[in-house]
Amino acid sequence: VSCNGGWGQSTSVYPLGLNQRHLLVLFDGVPINDPSTPDAQANFEWIDFNGADRIEIIEGPQSAVYGSTAVGGVVNFVPEEPKKNYLQLELEGGKYKTFREEIKGAVRFKEGFVSFNAENFKSLYFSVTNTNPDHDSIQYTSGMLRLGYKPRPEVKMTTTFLLKGGYSDYDVYCNDGTVIYDRFFFLFSGEVAQSENLFWKLKVSNNEETRNYEETNKSEYRGITRFFSLSPTYYFSETSFVKGGVDYEQDTAIDPWASGSKRHKVNTLSVYGELFTRFFENLSLTLALRNDRHSMFGHHTTYKISASYLFPKTKTVLKGQYGTGFKAPTISELFFGYPTYSYFCNSNLKPEKSEGYSLGIIQNLSTIKIGTFYFKNRLWNAIDYVQTNANNYQAKNIGRAITEVFQPFVEIPVGKYISLRGSYTHTHVRSSLSKYT
Repeated sequence: VSCNGGWGQSTSVYPLGLNQRHLLVLFDGVPINDPSTPDAQANFEWIDFNGADRIEIIEGPQSAVYGSTAVGGVVNFVPEEPKKNYLQLELEGGKYKTFREEIKGAVRFKEGFVSFNAENFKSLYFSVTNTNPDHDSIQYTSGMLRLGYKPRPEVKMTTTFLLKGGYSDYDVYCNDGTVIYDRFFFLFSGEVAQSENLFWKLKVSNNEETRNYEETNKSEYRGITRFFSLSPTYYFSETSFVKGGVDYEQDTAIDPWASGSKRHKVNTLSVYGELFTRFFENLSLTLALRNDRHSMFGHHTTYKISASYLFPKTKTVLKGQYGTGFKAPTISELFFGYPTYSYFCNSNLKPEKSEGYSLGIIQNLSTIKIGTFYFKNRLWNAIDYVQTNANNYQAKNIGRAITEVFQPFVEIPVGKYISLRGSYTHTHVRSSLSKYT
């Protein structure tokens, strides 16, 4: 994780030595990556964590299950579903005139629930960078409303609304700037149990984010992601199931600096299937296959194989996975760029392709758990901004890149609900640059 300063500053997450463009970020299973950013990455600096019950992280190649962006992994923010009625008020204060007020609560009834939270945060007179000390500030207000309804035992529906607005000061080339941020998010999720073995899930979402940089007269970037998913799951037994589905994603980016059309759209229609089974209670196997039809780059097929085996006598767990990936160039790389900062687009870019595998061993020693993981990923047609002259950079396919990650860890429980985990991550990156295309 890399953060260029304090609250509200540009924040990036690099999965297993790969670029932030290779990480898919979800809210309750739907994408919230911003297509108007250079790498179509999520705006981590503006993501709300207050409404999250837990954060799920899946490392390694996951494109066969989650789509093209999940070359290096997936982060899913799962919202809380209240189990009781409550009302809670939180007040915080600190240095730099930092204040935070939050109110949240929930009401449960026989057929469902209503939950909400609202937060106001501000911090004044801190300096974003040491090279240009001044009085910077950040302020935002956010709110989330969730409605759950269960008309019958086999039917469940949930609707989520999220609003956020605020501003953050930043320093650029030793000058001061301010970005104004606004977000509107909507998600409808439905679940139907057709029988004891067959379950259906439907998700429809809209995520719209706007960033307005005030140091220029025309700098409002807007990214819109619309998503639809229909997925059936059939259980052969408690330990074996097959899952499939259809996903449709439309990404729209609006760039005020574009010389031609300021609005561009791309869409992806996907069909996928996944099989999970467990043999003899010790061996687990997962197979996944996916075909993505991108509106500009056609059909691409990815797959994944993963397995896990438990040695009962020693309580040793072996894990392994292999998967392929596909990542299309972003709208910014193809059509916009950032000319005000001398970064230019390239409509001739090719999609990135990848393959990766991981191996791991986990040993349970009474209450202590130790283990280590090894990840390796090969990336072809890697995209980066390359210097074309003394002042300008352009997005280009630069060739092949190989990343290797070695990650040992130890986990020690402290009490009933708390555990301490320590880990060390060693990352090695190699690249073999081809002629720029």
